[in-house]
This record gives sequence, C-alpha cells and structure tokens, in this order.
Amino acid sequence: MDERNPIGIGVKLIDAADAGNVTARLLGGVAVAIHSTTAGQPTFKRNYDDVDIVIDKRSRKRIDTVCMDCGFLPDTEFNNLHGLERRTYYSEENGKLDVFIGEFAMCHTISFDGRLDADHPTVSLADLLLTKAQIYELNRKDAFDLLAILADHPIGTSDDEMINVERINAVCSKDWGTWRTVTKTLDTVDDMARTEPGLEAQRDAILARVAELREEMERAPKSAKWKMRAKVGERKIWYELPEDPDRHPTMA
Repeated sequence: MDERNPIGIGVKLIDAADAGNVTARLLGGVAVAIHSTTAGQPTFKRNYDDVDIVIDKRSRKRIDTVCMDCGFLPDTEFNNLHGLERRTYYSEENGKLDVFIGEFAMCHTISFDGRLDADHPTVSLADLLLTKAQIYELNRKDAFDLLAILADHPIGTSDDEMINVERINAVCSKDWGTWRTVTKTLDTVDDMARTEPGLEAQRDAILARVAELREEMERAPKSAKWKMRAKVGERKIWYELPEDPDRHPTMA
C-alpha cells in the first residue's frame, strides 16, 4: 500500500460501517497512526501492508455489503472456512482488508465484547496496546507502534486519549499467560527506548509510562485462575505461535 492512503481507506470503511449500522473499529498500524503523531516521524514511520478492523458479532452478516460498497471483494474460500471468527477481503485499488469478529486471537485472545463503543474510529488505546503487546515474538514494526502509543499518551483510568490501565488490568489480571506476555513485551519496549537511536525526544516519556504501567499491573488484584497458573509459571508454554500467517496475521 506504498502509494495508497491506508488511513483514508480505513476511515472510509468505518464511515461506511456506521452508515450500514455495522459496529466496526480500526486496529493495527493504521489505528496507531490516527492516534499518535509520533508514528509519522522518521524514526517511527513505516508502510502499512493492509487495513485491519474489528466488528461486533451481530454485524457479521452485514459486513460483506459494507466491504463490497467500499470496493473490497471477499476471499470466498477463506471466509467459508473461517468466517465466524475472521474474514478477508481484497481490492486492486485499496489492497487487503482483514476483519476480526468480536475478538482478536493471535498469541492470546483479546475479546472486544462491550469495548467497541469506547472509541471511534479506532479501538481504544488500551485495546490497541493489548493487541500489539500480546505478541510473543514481537517484531520491530509492532514494537515501534507500541513506542509511538506510549510516547504520545499518558496512563490513566479512562479511554479519552489515554491508555486505560483499568482495561489493561481487567484483561491481564484474569489470565496469567496474557499478563506474562504483555509484561515481557513491556520489558522489550523499555530496552528499545533506552538503546534505539532516534528516540531521544520520546525516551523519558516512554520509560516513565512503561514503569507506571508495570507498577499498576503488578499491584492489581489477580483472579484465582491467574494465581493457580502463576504457580506453574514458564515451565508450561503460555502462548500460541501463529503457524499459518493467513490465519493469524501480524497486524499491519
């Protein structure tokens, strides 16, 4: 999508979804770019391979119409096999579109039940951070998306242009595996903020916010299930590794 306008494409899709009574929000790098001006700076700037959106489960039967109205044709074979959880569309002009239905499942599963009204046209910053931070084998693209989010947004207790720690804890304090991967990711981001060139202007803010988020996650009350799984710890694998890139994509 080097010569395309993925942000414009994404916003157009959400506008069309709104008009079609479909609850949809942007995910991935496009959503990060909408929220974070830092994502457009030279150290952070990158191409976006596709557009990712999530819809609520009630909208599944209506999403084909919205996508086709925007010039995206369904991958019929893939959608017939996986259409209850994820759907894929293509456009010669606009590239690839991935649609996640109700949840994002990769190394861990992030449910969006009751969360899609938290922001518009993207998912909330906390949910955006979770979908990136749940990646066990974090690549540079996703790491820099996280760095951009943390550079531009404070930790707080609402979804109004801040990273809602209550949402982070609601997910991570119930499931030790998700908590462990997210904290591992935050360690990686912390290390990158300290060592990567070109981050001097953002370094202090990123490090302070990573430390604050880690502290809040550490002291949050944990569920009985979390505590039982924590006793096993890393002796048992706690994450899934995507085997089929078409089934479990790294988000654009």
